[in-house]
Amino acid sequence: CIGAVVHSLPIHFHTHAMAHYRSLQELQEETDFRRREILEKSRELVQITDHTRGLGAATLAALHEQGEQIGRIEGRLTNINANLKQSEQTLSRMERFLGLIPTRWRRSFESTKVYKKAWGKGTDAPVAEADGPMETPQLATQRRVQQSADPLDAEFDSNIDMVNMTLRELAQQARTMGSELSTQNAALGRIDARAGATVVRVNKASQRVGEML
Repeated sequence: CIGAVVHSLPIHFHTHAMAHYRSLQELQEETDFRRREILEKSRELVQITDHTRGLGAATLAALHEQGEQIGRIEGRLTNINANLKQSEQTLSRMERFLGLIPTRWRRSFESTKVYKKAWGKGTDAPVAEADGPMETPQLATQRRVQQSADPLDAEFDSNIDMVNMTLRELAQQARTMGSELSTQNAALGRIDARAGATVVRVNKASQRVGEML
């Protein structure tokens, strides 16, 4: 019978078979240990990228608030420029009434290079283009989770897809930051030019008032 045959095998054959079985078992245990290690690393990676995304969102919020402040400053300069224009018109009527320098002989400030550089055509802020929707691999994640029978593999696939999605969001945040900084730098350049032009315009208006006194 088979039992008699097995027992009749040499002892060294049994020893070799058991050693081979233990080697396979140890290899499987080592593989499972490595898989758990890799899974834990993927969990840590998810946490790191998610934390970085949070920092990026906070930075974007701060940049947005800073952009609004810059926009308010630029708006105030626009109002000041409009008020100065009205003041100049009033000064012209007063000069004409007092018989001073005829209005047609006085050069308009808006025809000067200083004004054109600050307020001329093409100096206004360009219209920003909205970013398109960002693709996410959520559906692919769901399919892989459903197809994977091993819970370790399923979680690992899910973690990797989450990391990929977050990296895409980080890339989008970086592009938005670059665009926002470029827009703000351009606005600061306009503010600098317009503030300088406003000072010159105020000084000229003050000079005209002094001439009437």
